[in-house]
Amino acid sequence: MSLSFTRKTLVEILILMAGAAIAAIGKEQGSPQLLGLGVVIIGTGVLWGGLVVIRRRRLVFLHSEARFTSHAYAGGAAVMWGLLLMLTGVTLVAGGIGLALGQQEALKALVMQPGAWLLAGGVALFFTSSAALLQKIAAGEHGGIRILLALPGYLLGAIGVLLGIALTGTGAWGLQDPEGLAALGAQLWTAGEAWLGTI
Repeated sequence: MSLSFTRKTLVEILILMAGAAIAAIGKEQGSPQLLGLGVVIIGTGVLWGGLVVIRRRRLVFLHSEARFTSHAYAGGAAVMWGLLLMLTGVTLVAGGIGLALGQQEALKALVMQPGAWLLAGGVALFFTSSAALLQKIAAGEHGGIRILLALPGYLLGAIGVLLGIALTGTGAWGLQDPEGLAALGAQLWTAGEAWLGTI
C-alpha cells in the first residue's frame, strides 16, 4: 500500500524546509536578519498547519491512494493539537522577529530562564493531555467493563491536564520572579534529598 502526502501537507513541508534552509544560511553567514527570517517562515508554516488542523477538526499524518488514512486525532482532540501548533507557531514568529531586530541577547536570556521551560512544558502537557482525554471520550468507552479498563487512561490524562496547569502557572510566576523560583527549586531539592534519606 503506497502512502502519499496531500498537497496541503506537501506545501507545509516545503514551507518548513525553506525556512530551515534560510535559517541555516543566516546562521552560517552570521546574518541575524536571514536567521530571523528563516525562523519566521518556520513559525508561519507551523501556525498555518495548526489553523488547518482546527478547520478540518482532524490531525492527519498520511493519506494513501487506496482506502487507508492515518488520523491521530479527530474532533475536539484535534482542535487542542491545532491550538498547540498555533501557539508554537506564534512563539517562533515572535522569536524570529526578535532575532531579525537584533535582540539575540534578550532572547537568549529568556530561553535560559527555567521559568520559560516550565511554562512551555506546562502548555504542551496541558494541550496534549486534554487532546488524549477528548479522544478517549469520543471513543465511547462509557459502559460496562470497557469504562473500567479505560479508567487508568482517563486518570493519566486528568493528571496530565492538572500538572500542565500547575507547571504553566509556576513557569509564569518564575518569569516574573526568577529568584523566588530558584529558591523554591532549592527547597524542593532539599526536601527530596531528606525524604530519600529516610527510605
